[in-house]
Amino acid sequence: MSNVTGVTDEELAQNVAAELSDDPKVDSSLIDVVADGGEILLRGTVGSFWQKREAQKAAERVDGVTAVDNIIDVRLLTEHRRADAELRADVLHALSLNGMVPGTVDASVDDGTVLLSGTVDREHEREEAVRIAGNVPGVVDVQNDIFLNPPLSDV
Repeated sequence: MSNVTGVTDEELAQNVAAELSDDPKVDSSLIDVVADGGEILLRGTVGSFWQKREAQKAAERVDGVTAVDNIIDVRLLTEHRRADAELRADVLHALSLNGMVPGTVDASVDDGTVLLSGTVDREHEREEAVRIAGNVPGVVDVQNDIFLNPPLSDV
């Protein structure tokens, strides 16, 4: 089946696989790519949440890709596995060092998955909190439950 750009699903999957392989930030050896009419399914295993996110970005860069379903598993190598309490402390420390993330953001950790909560005034603060948390070694996933405060009215 061809998508809008005239490329077959097989060619699109090969193009995405090549982009993943060329990206030095992604270990693509355990990633499988499936294409269906411009929609890409990424599945397999990588060693960090950061690599999972970078694989998504690489797939989105390929011409003809209309959507990416990223179900890659993150499996930490033994030396990167950490206790949840230690990981939470490192995530909170990283968030506190970033001037764009307010102190109203909190984090909890369950089996390497970070749940961000709290409130912020601007969307970019939420995005920055997710980016910072996802870059902490040992994080396998980030769930964003940060509430965006409604804008104050000029009454």
